[in-house]
Amino acid sequence: MKRTLILFVAAAALLVPATVPEARADYTLDSSACTRNDKDHWRQNDSRDSSVPVRTGPGSQYSAKARLAPLGLLRVYCSATSKAGNRWYYGKASLDTNGGRYTTGWVWGGNLMT
Repeated sequence: MKRTLILFVAAAALLVPATVPEARADYTLDSSACTRNDKDHWRQNDSRDSSVPVRTGPGSQYSAKARLAPLGLLRVYCSATSKAGNRWYYGKASLDTNGGRYTTGWVWGGNLMT
């Protein structure tokens, strides 16, 4: 009887799919998080001396994945407002001063020239 019960429990465990939660502390948000279409234009980093973070989502709670170069350009595709009420722009950011390397991500509007 014990042996039959053990085999039954083992077989049932194989039939139930295991669900393992994904261990990600910070989800990357792409343009699907945008609330406004900004029609493909360029903005420039407002600082001549320092780079600014390119984040994984529209808000300072998201991690910085790269840095927009001093006076670097962001090719804006769209934007969203953060929980704090700040405008964040999503686009293609130049990571060096000569525009040779790029990444996509979110940059706070206060760091960009209009």
